[in-house]
Amino acid sequence: AKATYGSQVLTRLSRDLSHKFGRGFSRSNLNYMRLLYERYADSALLSHQLTWAHYVELVKIDHDLERSFYEKQAISERWTIRELRRQKQSSLFLR
Repeated sequence: AKATYGSQVLTRLSRDLSHKFGRGFSRSNLNYMRLLYERYADSALLSHQLTWAHYVELVKIDHDLERSFYEKQAISERWTIRELRRQKQSSLFLR
């Protein structure tokens, strides 16, 4: 059986951080922050050329090789977030 004592941790954390620091700490953003940490544990790998929105799209990709491909393409081609989404939806990696 699952323990229920931690079921609302992210919700409470979101509320507390939003109260203290303002916007940007929604429950979904906290989930993406956790995914970003898991997928890019070495923060030196993060590019300053990409925005938070780019990284939100990239962390949704489960496969490391595919994620790396889209990240490199987004940097080299200077894709907007809209273009990154379009390329992902068109399965550029698989082509």
